[in-house]
Amino acid sequence: MILGTLLGFALAVAPPMTAADALSELPPQWRTELVSIEEADISGAERLMQEAVSESRQEIAALLAAPKPDREVLAGAYGRLGALTLLLEMEAQADACFRNAGTLQPQEFRWPYYAGYLAMMSGNTDRALDYLEAARAIDADYPTLYLRLGKVRLDRSELGEARASLERIADIPGLVTAANYYLGQIANIERRHEDAVVHLEQALGADPGASGVHYPLAQAYRALGENDLARDHLSRFRLETPEAKDPLLAQLKGATKRSLPAFQKALHATRQGEWATGADLFAEGLAVDPENVPARVSYARALYLAGRADQARAELDKAIEAKPDALLPH
Repeated sequence: MILGTLLGFALAVAPPMTAADALSELPPQWRTELVSIEEADISGAERLMQEAVSESRQEIAALLAAPKPDREVLAGAYGRLGALTLLLEMEAQADACFRNAGTLQPQEFRWPYYAGYLAMMSGNTDRALDYLEAARAIDADYPTLYLRLGKVRLDRSELGEARASLERIADIPGLVTAANYYLGQIANIERRHEDAVVHLEQALGADPGASGVHYPLAQAYRALGENDLARDHLSRFRLETPEAKDPLLAQLKGATKRSLPAFQKALHATRQGEWATGADLFAEGLAVDPENVPARVSYARALYLAGRADQARAELDKAIEAKPDALLPH
């Protein structure tokens, strides 16, 4: 079953849940095996997203209550809810969903991989490392896994281990830019600035539009006394992380993004550092809901991070004009 099918979901109207469901109070037969998924306040989410989460929880509750549920189907249902809660930035619920999916399908690589990616994005490097190593024990041949391991090891200042993971994939198409971006950072930390230049120039050679690479490259040239080159690269820097080829993550994104309204798509894009795309999607949503001040502030943030500071300021002014007492735009 491909992930796109697994994570597809209908957005039919579903009644709101008012009492604890079987996910938060597990049936007795599941209590020693699965962890509970507490309900969270998602009243601030768009209506279609609220309905999707409600429907997903109802689907899982029905499966948990079945006499002989199909464990693979139940794992997929938990994975679907994990994708939704990830988009809503509900990290605890998403983590629990992926953990349950992994318990139900212990040899399925994607569940610990997704959980590891989530923990990495949340800054929990201990948990990320545990999940990613569990994924490697299932399938050691997924190339992008080593990019994630390298990033986590770098964040933990375990430079030797980080370098070993990243060098393993530094020449693989689709991963060249991201791997060499991190290898260049490691070389800078270790004061191997000439090596850093080699890695970072290789990263830009594979993807000239990877504007995030220019900052560590400017650092390397500055350390080498090449101040003109350093200034040139610094002027081209934008706050972006290089893209990496990750089929599993692309399937997860695609399966969810197709069914989400504009603001939720925008949130998804900005979580991935796709600031320009996020700004465009926020603009699309604001055309329908122009009085949504929090969304306008998020729009301004995406504009700023995309290098469009003047437009960002104008949007913040609009937010303040619409709601003068709101603290966030100030």
